[in-house]
Amino acid sequence: MVYKSGRDVGSVRFRVGVIRAKLSVEAPGARFAEREVKIRGAVEARLLETSFTENGEPARQVDVVIGTTAGPQYAIRYGAAQNAFDQAGVARMLATAVVAAPEGT
Repeated sequence: MVYKSGRDVGSVRFRVGVIRAKLSVEAPGARFAEREVKIRGAVEARLLETSFTENGEPARQVDVVIGTTAGPQYAIRYGAAQNAFDQAGVARMLATAVVAAPEGT
């Protein structure tokens, strides 16, 4: 899923913190790993990887929060059961994601 937000939604770090807080409530005991990532055309981007249990099964989720110079802001979410999680797909997503201005701007 890709989410698009307006300009005034807070910094990338703030937005990652909001996602982390929400997931902490929704999935008590979740484990988090966070790091900066490079997204072409972005001013800043961070990846939040969450491991948790859903319906008794291990699962993983990745949220990539992307900041741009003038807005909008973006977030990409991918999640799956642990045994179906495509880590190579996450790597491809990060390597091919590009923030570009819409035509005519």
